Amino acid sequence: MTDFQAPDPTGEPDYLPPPDKDAINLGMLCHLLGIFTGFLGPLIIWLVKKDSSKFVDDQGKEALNFQIAAMIASVSTRSICAAPKLALVTIRT
Repeated sequence: MTDFQAPDPTGEPDYLPPPDKDAINLGMLCHLLGIFTGFLGPLIIWLVKKDSSKFVDDQGKEALNFQIAAMIASVSTRSICAAPKLALVTIRT
């Protein structure tokens, strides 16, 4: 068995230079805004700054992915919990 790794199809190197302070702050802001704005805050920052920094692009996608997954989990959990209550209300009437 060999440790062969296929080359990157984009031709980019496996390493990236460390992000600057502004990119780090914007990446952190993507995650923190998700607490207060749901998926809208990370979406706006990602759409505006995705071309300026690969780090912001990556972190914006990560924050957006998490917020969408949390929203889907929240909606599905609420609907599952509301189904028995709806059944009880309809049986009583």
